[in-house]
Amino acid sequence: MIPSAGILIISLLIAWFEIPKLKQDKATKEMIVFCFFLISGTVLSILSALRITIPNPVNWLIFLFEPVSKWIERLLT
Repeated sequence: MIPSAGILIISLLIAWFEIPKLKQDKATKEMIVFCFFLISGTVLSILSALRITIPNPVNWLIFLFEPVSKWIERLLT
C-alpha cells in the first residue's frame, strides 16, 4: 500500500509541475496526451506495485495472428 501511495504522490507532483506550463503555452492537445500517458503509467505502476498481473500485449497479438499464420501455412504447403 505504501509503494502505491508513493507512486501516486510522485505522479501528482509531476502533474503539478507540468500542467501549468502546458496551460500557459495553451497546448491543449499536448496536455491531453500528457494526462493520458501519466494516468496510464500511474495505473500500471500501481498495479505492478500491488503485484497484480498485467496481461502482456504480445499475447494478444499472438492470439490474433496465429490463426492467420496457420491459414497461410496451409495455403502454401
